[in-house]
Amino acid sequence: MKLFGTSGIRGLYPDFVSAELFTKIGLSLGTQAEGVVCVGRDFRTSSKQLQSALVSGFLSTGAEVLDAGACPTPVLAYATKKFKASAGAIITASHNPPEFNGVKLWQSDGSAYSPEMEKEIENLIESGKVKRVGWEDIQNSRPIEALERYMEGITAAFSLEGGLKTVSDCGNGSATLTAPEILSRVSNNVSIFDKPDGMFPNRLSEPSEKNLSELKKKVITSKADVGFAFDGDGDRVAVIDNQGDFVKQDTLLAILAKSEIGKNATIAVPVDTSMAIDEIGAKVIRTKVGDVYVSEALKKEKGTFGGEASGCYIFPEVHLCPDGLLAAMKILETIEISGKSMSELVAEIPSYPILRGVVEGDREKSFKKLSENAKKLGGELSETDGIRIQLEDAWILVRKSGTEEKVRITVEAHSEARARQLMGSIMN
Repeated sequence: MKLFGTSGIRGLYPDFVSAELFTKIGLSLGTQAEGVVCVGRDFRTSSKQLQSALVSGFLSTGAEVLDAGACPTPVLAYATKKFKASAGAIITASHNPPEFNGVKLWQSDGSAYSPEMEKEIENLIESGKVKRVGWEDIQNSRPIEALERYMEGITAAFSLEGGLKTVSDCGNGSATLTAPEILSRVSNNVSIFDKPDGMFPNRLSEPSEKNLSELKKKVITSKADVGFAFDGDGDRVAVIDNQGDFVKQDTLLAILAKSEIGKNATIAVPVDTSMAIDEIGAKVIRTKVGDVYVSEALKKEKGTFGGEASGCYIFPEVHLCPDGLLAAMKILETIEISGKSMSELVAEIPSYPILRGVVEGDREKSFKKLSENAKKLGGELSETDGIRIQLEDAWILVRKSGTEEKVRITVEAHSEARARQLMGSIMN
């Protein structure tokens, strides 16, 4: 039984995600965690019902439930550690449309569940061999002040002067509960789409450039230093610079990593990250694609920063969950310390052409052929996640899709002509 994807369980409600499934997840997680479970939700119309089903499963195993209520994903992960829960669960479908929902699970240290732990949950759901207690051993579900504890911790992590002008676009998601208030404490902030609404009426919940036209306009008209856009559950952020331009996620990743180089930094990023990250002067560890692998590498190597170009950024000195608001605060800190504008910080990061290709059909057969072609180019070989070839002026990645009969090819080079040459060599 395969339920978990790269970021928890996610699917259409009620076709795949249902109260029945969430009761089983609660029973399985309660059996595995054995103790106290912290639970929260986003504002999707199905989230309250799914939380009730999940909590019912937890309580049936004798687990005590700490109810964080409606909150962003980083708040739930932060609370799981701070309130010393055995595990955490946030009901959300992140940046997906409102008809989707899902759940992300968190370890006691606030990091995401590993694939091995997720497999244990799947096995328990499939086997039905879960713990159930009698009426006399059922514990309580009690509310906790998760939002307050998180905002205290995030604010205490920074000493900002507060003179910058910002615009925050919460996209009617869970970040409405934290971003406007925190950013108003440390900057002159104006918020848009700051009323929680699980239908996401003002823009799609993914903060991609095409969805941020209103934020761009607001940054220009308000003469702001920077604009921040958050996804549906607040674990991702996108940035608009002071000129109203969208900052590419690879560039933002490098800017944030560069801000850590004075700390003998070890940086963890996925194998598909731009080579611009290699030029900032830090030790770079490349992981499998997915923020859970980035988080695991940071724990293992005692890293100072990690992230991926999807907009997920992790600062383990605060906590191990990708956190859009925390990344926004780091950007403000970087602007203040450097004395440079956001557009000037962007200009300092090299930008290289990236080409992406897809081959559909027999996944195994296509991967074998494309990998052989890539290996013929020479260079340093890595098989961390697919096949990655590092050349002096370029890199190539060949990866099988985890969900479809496709193989994806990514090429980045110092020039577009070189990127096209390499892509042609692999595809022929």
